[in-house]
Amino acid sequence: METLKIEDNRKIIDVSGMDEVKDKYDLDLYDKLLAKDNYALITNIEREDIPAIAQYYGGFVRQYGGNEYVIKPTSKNYSANSSGFLYPHTDFNEKERTQLILGLYTVETDKYDEGGYTSVANTRHFLESIDTDTFDYLTKNEFCIISNKHLRQIENSHYVGPLLKYNSLMDFEFRFSYNFTMSLTDDKKWKVFRDQFLTWFNENKLSIKIPRGSLFLLNNHQAVHSRSEIYDQNRELIRYYFQGKYFG
Repeated sequence: METLKIEDNRKIIDVSGMDEVKDKYDLDLYDKLLAKDNYALITNIEREDIPAIAQYYGGFVRQYGGNEYVIKPTSKNYSANSSGFLYPHTDFNEKERTQLILGLYTVETDKYDEGGYTSVANTRHFLESIDTDTFDYLTKNEFCIISNKHLRQIENSHYVGPLLKYNSLMDFEFRFSYNFTMSLTDDKKWKVFRDQFLTWFNENKLSIKIPRGSLFLLNNHQAVHSRSEIYDQNRELIRYYFQGKYFG
């Protein structure tokens, strides 16, 4: 088998076993679950297999100079050392082009029962429930999503455009940020929609404490996620972005 080389922030990794890893974890099955539900949980992942999993999903998308990003209350990464509650959002929503597949790998869970939960909801179901006026509001109006205060320390990136780019229920991109979105036409109407969407999210979310050694995959174009407070300072996730295969 041809050896593929994937560069991360520390070294060059030789990936020579993508087919073996695909069979080892039955990735084709989880791929179908990801396409159907917009999220999938793969348990008992060996961390050294993640580069091959990334290749299965089209390769890594680099973030802040590397392929992996440590999220921990004591992390030195400027935007990852928070332990507070996070409102529902899609990642990198202030960018013109957002990453498709988000992967969260758990190194250590929050040992306290109430801490460290990730919640996710499939916005495909939300789009099935909205009326024409709401659909037009999301697709035909311009919004501005700004970088959070941590990102603004190194770049002043922001997105201007509709919150929903829609081809079909299987092919759309929805971006959402409760904290950092502004309407360029009617900010009062946006705040009403924002709170209605938050209510829908809380009523339809799946909450999970991602088990140690598990990889939680989310379609970042169609699944919105949030996080509960973290009480254990040793709780640690590794965040990955993959190119994805569904929407080019």
